[in-house]
This record gives sequence, C-alpha cells and structure tokens, in this order.
Amino acid sequence: MDTKEKIHNLFYIAIGMGGLLFSRHYFGPLEEFFHNYGANIAFSFGAYFLIKFFKLPFREYKYITAIYTFGGVSIQEIAQSIELFPGTYDLLDFLANTAGIVIALCVDILSSRNLKNKE
Repeated sequence: MDTKEKIHNLFYIAIGMGGLLFSRHYFGPLEEFFHNYGANIAFSFGAYFLIKFFKLPFREYKYITAIYTFGGVSIQEIAQSIELFPGTYDLLDFLANTAGIVIALCVDILSSRNLKNKE
C-alpha cells in the first residue's frame, strides 16, 4: 500500500468515525433512522477502510475486504445478542451494516479509479 492509498483510506476512516460520533446528535428528517442505524452504517463504512491496513489473505480484492468487514461487524452484532458486548441487538442492524459496507465498497471502487487516472 503506497502513501496515497494510506491517506485515501485514513480520510474515509475519519468520515466513518465522524458519522459514528455525530449520528446520535442528528436532528432533522429521518432523525429516528439516523439515531437507530446511523452508527451502524458509519462504523461499517469506516471499518471497511480500516481492514485494508491489515495484512489479511486476499485483502487486495475489494470484495474480500467487504466480506472480512461483514464478518467482523456481524460477530459484534451476535455478541450483542448474547449480551457479551454492550448495545442493543436489532436484526435490522445487519442490514444497516451491509448498507455501510456496500457504500464503502462503491466509494472505494470509484475513488480508486480516480487515484489511478491521476497517476
């Protein structure tokens, strides 16, 4: 991973963590949605780009990174369901996590093309 890609990933991790921190403070349209699922979407988004820093098998393939991310956030949700991890278990959290990962995957694909085109 070169320096440009590291900065690229750190930028999107920061966006995900910012969304995680501010999702509870949102007031406006779809307020209940953002309070219930915004943190899941934002965390999964940031986690996707964080996982790219780990030396995992086949992580250079974006879809494999998405699968790793889904596995990690799913384990956290399952841990909530059996009260090993704090938080409220909600089956729709799996859908919100998937949405965050799909958004991250799309952003990664599109922004990677831009990075390659600028070289």
